[in-house]
Amino acid sequence: MSARGEVGHVLRIEGAGECRELPLGDQPVTVGRHEANTLVIDDDAASRHHCVIEPVPGGWQIRDLRSRNGTLLNGRPLTRAPFAAGDVAAIGAVRIALRSVAPASSPSPAAPATARVAPALSPSPAAAGEGRGGGMFAPPRVFAPPPAPPAPPAPLRAAPDACELLLFSARGLPVGSDADTTAHGALAAVRSLLAECAGARASDIHLEPKGDHYAVRLRVDGVLVEAGHAYPEVGDRMCRAIKVLCDIDIAVPGVSQEGHFSALLGTRKIDYRASFIPSNRGQKLVLRALDPEQAPGRLDSLHLPTPMHDALTRLLAQDQGMLLVCGPTGSGKTTTIYASLRSIDADRRNLVTIEDPIEYQLDGITQFPVDAAKGSTMLTLLRSILRQDPDVVFIGEIRDADTARTAMQAAMTGHLVLSTAHVQDTLGAVFRLMDLGIEPYLLGSGLNLVLAQRLVRLLCPACRRPRAPTPEEAGRVAACGRSLTWLFVPAGCPLCRNTGYAGRRGIFELLTVGDALRSAIMSGPTYDTLRHAAATTPFARLREGGYDLVIQGLTSLEEVEQVLGSL
Repeated sequence: MSARGEVGHVLRIEGAGECRELPLGDQPVTVGRHEANTLVIDDDAASRHHCVIEPVPGGWQIRDLRSRNGTLLNGRPLTRAPFAAGDVAAIGAVRIALRSVAPASSPSPAAPATARVAPALSPSPAAAGEGRGGGMFAPPRVFAPPPAPPAPPAPLRAAPDACELLLFSARGLPVGSDADTTAHGALAAVRSLLAECAGARASDIHLEPKGDHYAVRLRVDGVLVEAGHAYPEVGDRMCRAIKVLCDIDIAVPGVSQEGHFSALLGTRKIDYRASFIPSNRGQKLVLRALDPEQAPGRLDSLHLPTPMHDALTRLLAQDQGMLLVCGPTGSGKTTTIYASLRSIDADRRNLVTIEDPIEYQLDGITQFPVDAAKGSTMLTLLRSILRQDPDVVFIGEIRDADTARTAMQAAMTGHLVLSTAHVQDTLGAVFRLMDLGIEPYLLGSGLNLVLAQRLVRLLCPACRRPRAPTPEEAGRVAACGRSLTWLFVPAGCPLCRNTGYAGRRGIFELLTVGDALRSAIMSGPTYDTLRHAAATTPFARLREGGYDLVIQGLTSLEEVEQVLGSL
């Protein structure tokens, strides 16, 4: 063993009531469900290639490999972080701790080259149901009494150091150092705020004037949480500093203003969009963070049930057809579309997008922004792009009859078309297109798949608590053909900012336009005729997908019903 190994570093792996140790040498230790990994994790929360623990000068680091559920280090999500003795990484129900032993001692004598760890309760495939996965907890047919609450989490790891965050103006010019002046003092406060946002995985920052102070709130997992207060003069200086970064005129405070700037955190470039709107107590600022850590991955990262994943994969491999993703604002439609685009071979096919605005830059894909002021509308861009020999076209949103009709015609003439619509569910999307005046024969021939989705928050694994459902709760779940024996509820702890939740996951409803549904569409359907035709295909509603996550212990019943409402 090398000098690094002689110091006595070992990985202590705990899961399924067993514990084992794996010695560390000079080679990286890969972790995941695939058999090729050094440490094989038999847990549905783990990805095939989940993370890697690798040597770096002076120690070790742990790096997430764009896993589906992410990797927690001392209770905080990570992309890449130092891994020191005493740190604990969590993947589903498995805990991996780095510890050092005395030089004279040796690690476990029979430590294998590849270790395997199973989760606490792993259902049989028959019990879990195809595509549902089961996760850490088995469905009710094999559900034992709920497990004991998890051990207290490790201490909270601090947010990124604000000094590591470099600011760049809208023109791409670096901003100066933190000299002890009023302007630079404001920039230091801005850096601290952005570092807090990055550490919390927040999508938005709200700086709200309240008269005697500025309230600072972060949108984490779709919900605003309090982050602190700022004195009025500090808040004013921060707003002026951000306007300067955005090249916004600071001499005109009483109008709505927008701009953008960026920051560099290590190798991670984060773009920010700023919106200032005057209120009765001053200008309110909202910053949207476009963080590559939260950028969409590939289709495998969406946690789609197996039948839905396979149906989407088949469509994305076709030369023509149409996928329509629907849901309200903030339901993850763009994430699903981007994940679908990333799953298509851009080297062999010509992929183009029309977006308003462009959220993330996609490698190998030509992206066109809508600019109505210059005459570049969704429709004009689509008609021009169809003369550019595209194979795959993403239309940001179908808003009018002409765009819908052109998209349908493109889907029937040798193009794969992806788009979104602000509709509640899949059957509603069909009627929405008909309301736009799309002829039934065109709709039935051009449309292949309609995917509706929502995002629900996942329970914090460190503080969730089990309880028995009430008869009324069990009855609601039973109405969807599920059986609920135990459920979990949020409690709140420092790791989740006392919200009880950490992270989000999609729930989905997929409508496949087969022969029966196509005939129903072409015959002038009602909602009931479409629903009966959809029932002839494998069709699970959004609520059923949400209840499956409740049964698996991943989210709460209250969260699912709040997100879905009366749907």
